[in-house]
Amino acid sequence: DFNFQLDESLIEINQENLYIHTPEGNINSLPTKDFNGNLNFSKQTFKHSSAHNFNYSEFFNISKSNSYMPDKFLLQVFNKGLVNISSNYAYNATSLITPKFSTPILKQSSLDIDKGNFFIVNLDHIFGILPAKLSSQNLEIILQGKDLLKKYILDFSSSAVLEPSQYVPASSLINVLGKDTFSVNLSIRRDEEASLLLFSDLKDIKLISNFSFLSKSQSKLLPTTIKISNLTKPSIYVKNNLLEMALNNFQDLNGFIALGRELPSKFYYIKESKGLSVYLGLNSFSDKELKIWLTAGVKSDDPHGIKKFIFDINHLDIYNNNFSDISGLINFDRSEVRGSINGVNLNAIFRRDNTGFLKIELDNSHISDTEFFTLNAQSNDAFNINSRLIVKNSSINNLQIKLLDVYLLKNKNMLTLNNINLSSNFISISPHSQKLDSYFSIDSSKSLYKLRGDFMIKDSHRVPFLSDLTDFSYFNGKVNLQWQDLKKLKNIEGDLNFILKDLTLNTRATSSVALNLLGIFNLKNVLGKVANLDLSIDEYTSTKLNRAEVDLVFNERKARLLSPLFIETNAAKMKWVGQIRKNSFGELNYLDLNLDLKVRFEENIPWYAALLGGLPAVAGSAVISEIFEDSIDDLSNYQYEVLGTITQPQIKRTN
Repeated sequence: DFNFQLDESLIEINQENLYIHTPEGNINSLPTKDFNGNLNFSKQTFKHSSAHNFNYSEFFNISKSNSYMPDKFLLQVFNKGLVNISSNYAYNATSLITPKFSTPILKQSSLDIDKGNFFIVNLDHIFGILPAKLSSQNLEIILQGKDLLKKYILDFSSSAVLEPSQYVPASSLINVLGKDTFSVNLSIRRDEEASLLLFSDLKDIKLISNFSFLSKSQSKLLPTTIKISNLTKPSIYVKNNLLEMALNNFQDLNGFIALGRELPSKFYYIKESKGLSVYLGLNSFSDKELKIWLTAGVKSDDPHGIKKFIFDINHLDIYNNNFSDISGLINFDRSEVRGSINGVNLNAIFRRDNTGFLKIELDNSHISDTEFFTLNAQSNDAFNINSRLIVKNSSINNLQIKLLDVYLLKNKNMLTLNNINLSSNFISISPHSQKLDSYFSIDSSKSLYKLRGDFMIKDSHRVPFLSDLTDFSYFNGKVNLQWQDLKKLKNIEGDLNFILKDLTLNTRATSSVALNLLGIFNLKNVLGKVANLDLSIDEYTSTKLNRAEVDLVFNERKARLLSPLFIETNAAKMKWVGQIRKNSFGELNYLDLNLDLKVRFEENIPWYAALLGGLPAVAGSAVISEIFEDSIDDLSNYQYEVLGTITQPQIKRTN
């Protein structure tokens, strides 16, 4: 439908034609000049031509897409057409010439357009070419469009060499290096924001990341689609086989990133979430990559950091612990971190508040390797821990844990396990008393150790952290001690009461001061001095402690046996009474002990054989008895006064 408004028109008419000419007017509200029309009566046709000058918004009647066009953008338009009045058929051809102008492409650069020439057919379809320049690079932009008088569709397409790092900010996740050729399409729709669509194989682009699933070499093809909407305040959408990313705001990084696989529909809600959300869908993931995630940009006080971290991982390998079908969600904000992890043999919930305190709860989980805990306990770095760990119905190696509840604090110099409560198949730890909680602490700056609690341990070789340190079958005791220097036990104070069974000590361990306190530290010296035995033979490269009952108190000056210390070994039975005084350095040193010693004859035939210098160790008791006769009884039972020092005891027989 045409609506003509013509001013000062000249009309001529004859038998066949009616001619119209007007210097100015409007056709369908579009300004026109030099309008000429010819109406043929017999053919029922109307031919017309016109010229126009108007700006971009007048021509397209745009409400949203004109923000990036220059204010003085004027089109020169020439139009010719034919209308068949009887059949209602109309044909129209329009030529447009654009001026030179510049339009921004994001904030970093602009597109400079030279004079272009376009053609419109029937006021519906448009096509043409615009010469242009982008960053000193000459381009040819092809225009195609349709439905111009209604909800028009305009597409400006070209190809250009682009450097993505100019438009995509570097992040802790990935850096983009290099240039490549991109096909580019600028799409304009009525009442919609203009959008820019780019496509490239990224052949000459290198992706650098600490994560293998985000890295790409320069020669590898990676077909990638990029869509940029709202060119003045751009949002970006990127999709390829490595990731799917939608960033609504470059400044605050609002949006989501899906890595490894497409974002599942159940997590579509994060598209509207405030801040940056990351979804990780991988076949495998390791502790090395996890540490990078947690240290590379997820600080809760960082407005540019990740706010939600969601993951689905088929195989998770954390310090030699393998888990499968793991899914989880971690929320980060300015005040706290909250999350949950669920999978086969790993189920946890955790929360870190604004003070840095972290609470972790494990349930129905299994940890097969404890290297992670050992490395962090021994580390002297500045990584601080302030946490509470609760474990229920879970296991660590062979340790079946019914309940573990412990507070863990660690800084550069201190490691403390406080309020320890543990109930399991091989070890139990409970408070020392109603008023005194169980705990263990190490101050590395002072080499100060503290240990308190009631302990029951069975089969130490099956208990994580103990299996490499000692070997005994049973320990039940009350401990409340502090000391300096793990080897020398300097300034040790407190009390110690326990029963210990089946402790095996190899030769390298017998010099430990802690073992000296059990009265077995110089067992070889004692027996050697009593019987002049050569205890270097294979049978005595280790000492077996069958049973020990200890009740000791340590003060500033000495260690005192509150009751007799009974020790049974594979060689003898001993009863110790007395005390051990400290030297000026606070080390246990000076012996003031009495020892009742009974050597087990039948179990120690090789010792007597050693006396004879070659008697076979397999010799029976009858042979030994015949050789030693009555002296065997004298050799089997002794009472001694033990003086001197721990390293050089002086043993004197008192009976």
